[in-house]
Amino acid sequence: MKIKISSRFLLTPIIVVCVGYILSGCSSSTTTPPTTTTTTNVYPKTGTTYTYAAYKDTAGMKVPNSDLVFTATVTADSMQFNGQSNVYTVMDNGDTVYLSYAANNDAMIYYQSTGLNGLFQSIGNTVFHRWITLGTTSKSSVTLINNMADTILYGGFAIPAIINLTSNYIGDTTITVGSEVLAVNHCTITATAVSNTILLTPAVTYTNVRDVFYSKKIGYMAQVSTSEVIPTIAIASVKGSTRGTFKVLTSYTVK
Repeated sequence: MKIKISSRFLLTPIIVVCVGYILSGCSSSTTTPPTTTTTTNVYPKTGTTYTYAAYKDTAGMKVPNSDLVFTATVTADSMQFNGQSNVYTVMDNGDTVYLSYAANNDAMIYYQSTGLNGLFQSIGNTVFHRWITLGTTSKSSVTLINNMADTILYGGFAIPAIINLTSNYIGDTTITVGSEVLAVNHCTITATAVSNTILLTPAVTYTNVRDVFYSKKIGYMAQVSTSEVIPTIAIASVKGSTRGTFKVLTSYTVK
């Protein structure tokens, strides 16, 4: 499966090649750019940049006039952070993201700025302030939080909940960036909070999913989509909704 940037972001060059044959005559075919792949993890240095085209969505529909182009930048490298060495930091549209690699060469990510608000804000730090392993090399999935009891604070209400966090390896695919086809590892980071109180019957579930397409060649994500599902909670005057973001790499410079 190949994933290509929408034409509203980039134009993918198509080369039509005619080859003459004595018996079959001239036929046309589409030449696909070679896939850029690597088995070696890249540690980007300070000054590395990643430029993205992005937009917001509601219930899977793009929000009008939400298009945004921004550049994420590696601001530090070769750090020690939260028990991990060889860490580099990316400032990504207001988010601070730390990255490194595990002993088995799986990519590891730590979200300092979780980007969460509203219902999930109070436990965002509990969920995302940890190293999250992506199965980029091992092709494996992992449960990071398993049925942990916590409390969601929202609008003056304390709502007991059961928290789970998983990182699932989905598969390998490609993302087209300009004329280059990057090999990427597709993983999902899924956080859920299920209410655990008789005041909410039946129970309601908050879900936050991040689809991550990680490229070893650039040491960062070539595409990310997020989805936040907020349940309706009448006692806290919360109206249910689904919202998210989408961003795709349009160019990069790795140092």
